[in-house]
Amino acid sequence: MSTPWIAFQGTVKSNSPSAPVERHPAGSSGNLASVGRYVVYADRVKVGGSRAWRNTNPGNMNGSLKDNPTAIGRDSNGFLIFSDEVTGGKAMIALLKIPKFFNLSINDAMKKYAPPHENDTAG
Repeated sequence: MSTPWIAFQGTVKSNSPSAPVERHPAGSSGNLASVGRYVVYADRVKVGGSRAWRNTNPGNMNGSLKDNPTAIGRDSNGFLIFSDEVTGGKAMIALLKIPKFFNLSINDAMKKYAPPHENDTAG
């Protein structure tokens, strides 16, 4: 099976046939001044919205692709990209079932999952 590619032509604002074409494999992400942040999938491109939506990563999980084999990529900040919402949701549930989390109270698990120094979880 060949790697799916999405081609962005030029600056997206311009449909100029002379503009260079960049190829982006599924699971890649970026930020174009003309359209904003985006993530490329095999069958679509998600532009704008929240990171969780763009990455189909409802838990905004970060980490390595080696440790997260169902992820198809990572964005520029290291957040994982999943092929669909079901896969991203299952990965989040699996993460919360590892020993690092399962013996903790909900409050302590939240502090470990989304540390207060990185997130506004006090509210």
